[in-house]
Amino acid sequence: MKQLETGAVMLIALLGTVSFTIVKANWNKIFGSEEKEVVVVVAAPQEGQKSVKQPAAQKVIYQQPIESVTEEVEKSETVLAVEQKPKIKKTLILNGFKFDFLGCQKNFEIKCDFEVSPVMQDSKIKIRLYDSRIIADGLIYRGKTTAIGGGASSYSYVTANLVKDVPLKAHVTYPNIEDSNKIDVLEVGIINETSRTVAEVLRIKNVTLD
Repeated sequence: MKQLETGAVMLIALLGTVSFTIVKANWNKIFGSEEKEVVVVVAAPQEGQKSVKQPAAQKVIYQQPIESVTEEVEKSETVLAVEQKPKIKKTLILNGFKFDFLGCQKNFEIKCDFEVSPVMQDSKIKIRLYDSRIIADGLIYRGKTTAIGGGASSYSYVTANLVKDVPLKAHVTYPNIEDSNKIDVLEVGIINETSRTVAEVLRIKNVTLD
């Protein structure tokens, strides 16, 4: 019998001409209190020895620290939190399109985000800066740039072919408002170029800047 540094005790036994080793460790001391199964397989006979019937693999219970399980759960919850979609603040239907308004962020400029999709059929949309503006504290701020579907920003308008019920991300930027964190009116000019309708304005009131 030889005592290991981990507190394990090794017993060497002989069964016929087959040798095998059973290791019994002080699992409670090393690993904690949560149980987990491992399989211990008996060694095969050495060369020159007679074959004997081997015992089936045995299941041995050992302890796993509860802290490690808790840690894995916390990591999983963190990943889920990161992958959450932006919250939709308002949904509007206009000119054959559904607009999910995701909010406006204030930094060096004001950027207002949407997701847009056709509600009736595949359609082509045009977002026009000429009809896009915000009103705050009695002043008008015209749209600066716009983009849709991850394309490059434009200083006049953008177009995109949309598939029914499949949203594309879009945004419009406006000049920064120095002394306010609220927009009284947000407007975005749009045209449905498939149905050849006239330009209409998507309007949202009382928007708080993030």
